[in-house]
Amino acid sequence: MAFSCIESPFFQQMINDIPGISMLFTSRNTLTSRISAEFELDRQQLIEELAISSQTIALSLDGWTSNNDVSILAIIGHWLAEDFVYNKAVLEFVEIKGAKTRENMGRIVLELLRELDIEYKLLSITADSASNNKTLIDTVENGLQDQFSHLDNLSNTPRFHGQASYIRCLAHVLNRIVKKLLETLKSGNRASAELAIEQVTNRQYLNTTDSALARLQVLVLWVSGTPERKSQWRNVCRDCNLSTSLIQYDVDNRWNSTYLMLQAGIKAKRQISRWISS
Repeated sequence: MAFSCIESPFFQQMINDIPGISMLFTSRNTLTSRISAEFELDRQQLIEELAISSQTIALSLDGWTSNNDVSILAIIGHWLAEDFVYNKAVLEFVEIKGAKTRENMGRIVLELLRELDIEYKLLSITADSASNNKTLIDTVENGLQDQFSHLDNLSNTPRFHGQASYIRCLAHVLNRIVKKLLETLKSGNRASAELAIEQVTNRQYLNTTDSALARLQVLVLWVSGTPERKSQWRNVCRDCNLSTSLIQYDVDNRWNSTYLMLQAGIKAKRQISRWISS
């Protein structure tokens, strides 16, 4: 909800109606300033903690675009304290201004390293295999080399060595392998499922060479397409004393979703048979 909701009399009344709770302030500006002040305090504590507890630090980062078309870069720091206690913290969560280019993303990383005073502590960066991440690594390496090129003190030279310090995210590698396997098994995807639905709508037949998984995707997408079909599914299941749970659709960027859809589809074999026969 927008910060302005705090100024709504209805919102204030809802909070004040909770026993033992009262509104401490009712201005969006006060709310904004308090959040900013708390952030600045936490930021300073993080800088002090890193200065004391970390000799080296590794970063993992990921970039994505939100549903409202805002490009985000998140950076997490990982380090061991002197007693070998593992620590991690979100170091950055920021909107990427402009295109998601290596220059923009590399600038964010370099500015973060300078702000937290950890340029010479950086040991590695873990990210997925996107092409702009590979060039981002080069940008960070060049920026660090330029910054430390004038120093004679070898103890403060960067530990980060570009591509040699770039770790490909294993989860992303496995995901790409599995997607290739599913593609070989003709599992289909949302685009092919929507095309199949369009064919059915136009009274054309489905491709009979499609795999069972591809057909399941079509069925699930078809049922979830309108409130009427969802209601029909539940009615068919209820008439047969079967579970009325909808099968969740396979989402491309939700890595477990193919497995979860298939698992739910196997459990709902009787419901699917009844639905098709009706």
